[in-house]
Amino acid sequence: MTLPRSSLAIALSVIGLVIVSAKSHGQVMGPPIDSGKLELGYAFKFYHRNGSENTHGDWANPVVYGRYAINRRLTVSGEGIIGLEYPDESALSDYRGIGVGAGLTAHVFEFEGNQVALSGHYFEILWIDRLQRGRHMDLRSVIASIQVQREFGWHEHEIVLWLAPSYIYDTALLYYPYPSISAAKYDTPNRFGLIIGSEVLLFRHLHPFLHLVYADYVQPRCGVGYRF
Repeated sequence: MTLPRSSLAIALSVIGLVIVSAKSHGQVMGPPIDSGKLELGYAFKFYHRNGSENTHGDWANPVVYGRYAINRRLTVSGEGIIGLEYPDESALSDYRGIGVGAGLTAHVFEFEGNQVALSGHYFEILWIDRLQRGRHMDLRSVIASIQVQREFGWHEHEIVLWLAPSYIYDTALLYYPYPSISAAKYDTPNRFGLIIGSEVLLFRHLHPFLHLVYADYVQPRCGVGYRF
């Protein structure tokens, strides 16, 4: 069975108000931060993936995120989403999305001025169809990376560049109305990619960033945070 492009795009689109969890992390990636520091920010993420059974998805979503460094080696962070009403183009469904994420970045060692970190992230969005059709959707995303980063000082500012070979997996589950218990699953056959990150810390607090995720296609993710 083939999922139409319009349906996949709607299923995977999230435009909404975002809530921050103090312990978890969705897909706003980044290097470890200094011990005891808290960062709150806003990011916009673009996705462009090929799916199983000749499906194709193009979607984007804004998020508010939080990152906290427990110590010099361990950074946890979080994002969550409460989706605004988003009607199906065919008017057969009317979705409200709720998303939660969890993740961890751990600094493991240094060599020749470069820092190496391991990072794992999980994010899931449940789209509830409020019309009688009741075709709910469950969207899941996993990223696991090895990040190699290098820091540069410039006056009182800091620049961080990093590279991360990554396992990047996205999947969509479509649940059909009761009494049917069947579900259609669409996932990404290509599960390996590369992430390039650039971060700038201005005046020790303001943090604009740009990440380029390559998995099937280049997918930019950009934002700005404030570090306390």
